Amino acid sequence: MTINKLPNKLIMSTSLADQTLATIVKEIFKSKVNLASLCRDMRINLSLSQKEMANNFNVPLQTYEDWEAGNTEPNGQVVSKLFLLSNFIYLD
Repeated sequence: MTINKLPNKLIMSTSLADQTLATIVKEIFKSKVNLASLCRDMRINLSLSQKEMANNFNVPLQTYEDWEAGNTEPNGQVVSKLFLLSNFIYLD
């Protein structure tokens, strides 16, 4: 999935919570946020290791490391969580 394409299943959500989540994710994808930097900055500001962040998102360490390196991108659900969390944490 590229950063500018939103999965159709998010757009076709029916519940209000899912529609809100889909809107947030769509805005993130439209703004072309650097997800690798967002992951790294979030982790640093939370004083967590890459392994701890991987555990928090229930993904293997290698997957999280790939996100931070920009080799792959997290799915829409993870992006939404990062975005929501970033609104509560000051990022340098």
